[in-house]
Amino acid sequence: MAMKRNLKITPVSDCKKRFLARRRALLRAANRTKKVDAVYVTKRVDVSYLSGFSGEDSALLFNKNSSVLITDFRFGEQAPEECPGTEICIRSRKSTLEDQAGKLARDRELKQIGFQSTVLSFDRYSRLKKRLRGAKLTPLQDLLSDVRAVKDDEEIAQTRRAVEMAENAFLGLIKQGASYLIGKTERQIAAEMETRIRDLGADRAAFDMIVAAGPNGSMCHYAPDDRKLQRGEALLIDWGAETAGYRSDITRVVFVESVSDKMREIYEIVRTAHDAAVDAIRPGVACGTVDDHARSVIDNAGYGKEFGHGLGHGIGREIHEQPRLFSASKTKLKKNMIITVEPGIYLPGVGGVRIEDDILVTANGHERLNQLPRDLDSMVVH
Repeated sequence: MAMKRNLKITPVSDCKKRFLARRRALLRAANRTKKVDAVYVTKRVDVSYLSGFSGEDSALLFNKNSSVLITDFRFGEQAPEECPGTEICIRSRKSTLEDQAGKLARDRELKQIGFQSTVLSFDRYSRLKKRLRGAKLTPLQDLLSDVRAVKDDEEIAQTRRAVEMAENAFLGLIKQGASYLIGKTERQIAAEMETRIRDLGADRAAFDMIVAAGPNGSMCHYAPDDRKLQRGEALLIDWGAETAGYRSDITRVVFVESVSDKMREIYEIVRTAHDAAVDAIRPGVACGTVDDHARSVIDNAGYGKEFGHGLGHGIGREIHEQPRLFSASKTKLKKNMIITVEPGIYLPGVGGVRIEDDILVTANGHERLNQLPRDLDSMVVH
């Protein structure tokens, strides 16, 4: 049965307030360590996050009083519709984004401009610096990644939709039964999952999904191939949906008609580790502490070397965002972060088990956004 939630469309006036609040939050964060009077943003997902623009080849220049999206002729109609509260500047065919940004900065007499130093290439940086004619450029590194880590209500609502669509696609596939799955290749299953995700209203799959049959499940970032699923095998699927720029990220292992003793053993260990980590999630807890809760379960069971990756990561406009959950991380969880929890055990020649859910950090604890079951019996397909 498909899972449904009541959703509402956000008014344009609320969108305008939301983007303004995000830009101001970035300015405040920048000025806590470095004094800037404007910020120049060039990473596509960040331009979208701060303005609403969904197109490519754009940049955003803003200060506390104004915001300008720089783009080109292709988006002359689209940009004003998507970017309430932002001025649209259509550059000429002979000018670059940095040419136009430099002119705007001079016209507005901006003196100190923060820029994304991990994004802007050296050539583009040099061109912008030349066009500014004296204004100072201040590197902001990954500051916006930290701002984006805490989601607002609209971002949380869109992530819920992305989780719902992905889960319904999975349920639609699995309910076809074992006879339907047996003999299909990993590529065929991946293609069908993507079709189902789109048919449910998603814009696309959230990433190149992992579909690993039998022993291929031991390769934790495996790419689907032409191997056919056989009776009695495990099928690891790591998938997600993207809607309105926001993504889900889920992993389940399905067993076709039966479960071997070894897979049963490691499945229960991973499930226990997963739930131990989720139980530890609340504001103020270090990401490394959450990782330790899962890792200790797997270590104590004797499979520590077979869990070689971090426990999880933030999700949102990108599939891997801040914060990162790994043992050495001292980053503290905050209310309205959305993170994955995905412990796993991978046995070469046998297969692998990973269980992954998307978790919202709440004021006093956490909320599991997923509704799919995690118990082993529910993962056996007949």
